[in-house]
This record gives sequence, C-alpha cells and structure tokens, in this order.
Amino acid sequence: MRRLAAALLFAMPLAACASHREFVDPAFGAVTATHRTVAILPVDVNIAPDGLPRNATAEHRAAIEQEEGRVLQAQLYGQLLQRSGQFSVQFQDIAQTNAQLDGTGRSLEELYMRDKEEIARLLGVDAVITVRIYRSKPMDGVTVVGLALANSLLFGMTGPMQNTNEVIVDMVMHDARDGDLLWTYNHKLGGGIGSTPERLASALVTSISRRFPYRRPAS
Repeated sequence: MRRLAAALLFAMPLAACASHREFVDPAFGAVTATHRTVAILPVDVNIAPDGLPRNATAEHRAAIEQEEGRVLQAQLYGQLLQRSGQFSVQFQDIAQTNAQLDGTGRSLEELYMRDKEEIARLLGVDAVITVRIYRSKPMDGVTVVGLALANSLLFGMTGPMQNTNEVIVDMVMHDARDGDLLWTYNHKLGGGIGSTPERLASALVTSISRRFPYRRPAS
C-alpha cells in the first residue's frame, strides 16, 4: 500500500504543482520510532538544455550539475543542522556520506537508481534523503569547476549569467529497512529565490521545517 501511494503521487505531472505537494506515510510515527540518523545524498541537479549557451557540451553541463549538486547538499545539510534541535533525528556528516558513496565507484545517477535500503546499509543510517532539482538555468555562486565552466561559457559567448527563472525541487525519504517511501516534498520556486545555493537551501529548509515529519512536537 505504501508503494502504491507513492506511485500515485508521482503519476501527477510536476508542472501541475502549485507551491508545494507533500506525502507522508500514514504509519510514519510507528515505522520511524527507532530512527536516529538520516543521510542526505548529493543533490541530483538537472538543468534545462536551453538554459546553457549554444557552445556548452554535454560534459560542460554534467560538470556544472555535479558541482551544483555537491554545493546544494552542503547548504541543505548546514541549514538543517542549524535547526537540529527541532528534529528527533541527527543528520550524518556529509563528508562521511560522500566518502562512502565515492568509494563505490558509482556515479550519482547510478546511486539514485539503486535500492535505497542498499544505500542506507552502506551508510549505516536509518533513512536516506534524495533530492532532485530541475532548473531552467545554472545558479550563481557555485564554486570551483562548475562556476569556472559556466563563466567561461557564458561570458565567452552569450553574456553574463542571469538569475534562474524557475526551480522545481523533489525531496524524497526512504526507510533503510525495506526501502519504502516515508516522505516526499515537491516544491516550486520562481524568480531569483533559486539563483544561489544559499538562497535556495534557505528557502527550501524554511518551507519544510514546519512539515518535516521528524519534527519534535511543540512543547
């Protein structure tokens, strides 16, 4: 039944969402009563092909998406840590998460396709959060490889980078024991909110903090 509910949720087109759409396993409290640690995987970023200049290759796009994914993972982790007192679980240090994942030799795309209980066992956590982001253009403020490539491409041919117009975020949490879906959160952002990793992560965590199912009851 839990898998059926998840299938029905994702059968709805992304474009149909307003500001946010959410699903929580009705048995969440019972299923997660013993949960202590949750891992946040690197973010799977997908930039629309027409959001990059004509001279961008598939390799350029992949490098920018990978760099954005690691930066966004770090920002989400930091934002959630700042609010850790509100939640009944702790979040695994992303340095440990990424070291374990990198040790598998698999790409992020391959990891996202694996059964989530397998990933959770590898990481030694009770649940895993995966995040997919669909955006119309690259974001500002991404460091190292991604920013260097984006700037060289954009300034070299089509002018300076512009603010992102639209961002769609899908956050999904799976249980370590059986890989079942525990929670999903789909959120659509517009304007300049998603233009930097800091602004996007802050807006997203602010939005989910009151709804995050591990939130401690108000005293």
